[in-house]
Amino acid sequence: MASELNAFIDQCQDAGYDFPQIDPSAVFKSRLKIHYKAFAEINHQCIEFANQSSPLKRWKGLQLMSIDGSTFRVPAFCDVLNFFHPNRNAKGLPSGPPLARSQVLYDPLNQITLRAELGATDRAEINFLPSLSWNWDANQLLLADRHYDAFWLFSWLRKRKTEFCIRMKTSQRNEIIDFINSRQRQSVITLHPGRSARARCRFHQVSDQPQTLRLIRVDLPDGTVEVLVTSLLNCIAFPASDFKELYHQRWSIEEKYKQFKCRLEFENWTGKSVCTIFQDFYAKIFVSNLVTWLSRGAQPIVMKKTEKRSLKYDINWVHAFSTYKRFCIRLFFNTRDLFKNLNHIYYTFASNLSPIRPGRANPRNHKPFKRVFYSAYKSAF
Repeated sequence: MASELNAFIDQCQDAGYDFPQIDPSAVFKSRLKIHYKAFAEINHQCIEFANQSSPLKRWKGLQLMSIDGSTFRVPAFCDVLNFFHPNRNAKGLPSGPPLARSQVLYDPLNQITLRAELGATDRAEINFLPSLSWNWDANQLLLADRHYDAFWLFSWLRKRKTEFCIRMKTSQRNEIIDFINSRQRQSVITLHPGRSARARCRFHQVSDQPQTLRLIRVDLPDGTVEVLVTSLLNCIAFPASDFKELYHQRWSIEEKYKQFKCRLEFENWTGKSVCTIFQDFYAKIFVSNLVTWLSRGAQPIVMKKTEKRSLKYDINWVHAFSTYKRFCIRLFFNTRDLFKNLNHIYYTFASNLSPIRPGRANPRNHKPFKRVFYSAYKSAF
């Protein structure tokens, strides 16, 4: 903490601001007075400003949005355990570190985290979605995996006129099993809710009437069959051949979570309280978006630099985050040289590129052990 504080003061002094020596404990006391929602609100306002400043990339006129959840390890201190609860095994005994469950709404085409929420693991991923403070409308298309296969969610999205494309579980509904056995490429069906589905619809105050939906069959190279359900019923405007590539866009949110955990080290919390965990979570969400917005300024330089190359290139995100960390103080405190600093960042981003290799795939390696960050041993760089 002391080294970070000294580096902050040095950079502020270089920018022309005279800062006195500050005790690290005073910083922690002042930090507790900042509500974590301030970081979330800053992010929301920046998203609105960015959308007004430049047009969004869309898929056939629709803004793509991916939704997914994950868990983060949190420190096992009393205050944290009372909020997030410890993990428990089948016998109800504490097992492993406490976990926080997150839910992220992500724009894969524009690489922006639109909304995020953090809570305890006693809530399922799908139950976080209605609480996201997002303006759902008819110009959006939600992509989700089979954890979001729920009749009440289909009805909830249709009530808000939001389109969706969701992977279905292939062994729980007779309609899906019959569709797979028929070997049809696509089919329009009427989906009827069961007793529990009707109860969930009443809980979320949505219609429990049968829904007309469209099923799409996707055959993977390994022989696996995936079934997608969508509210896009127009087979001419949205042919079945487009949906394999469309659903593949959902994978971007998995890469975003990898960025959160490995590049931004979300689990390397800077405090031991619930307040600091929420502050870290939303502050790093904002930093991730801010670096994405800065990367847009570097795109013309990247395109000019790589126009004669056979592959497309993108900035190296590890290098980009490291660059931002070095220049963030100058961006916010040295407004006199703002454009000079921005141009320096753009050219620094463009100096370290990574090739984009289409069709590249590797089997997922589910490691039994995860890396742990100890709160008593902070990063030295």
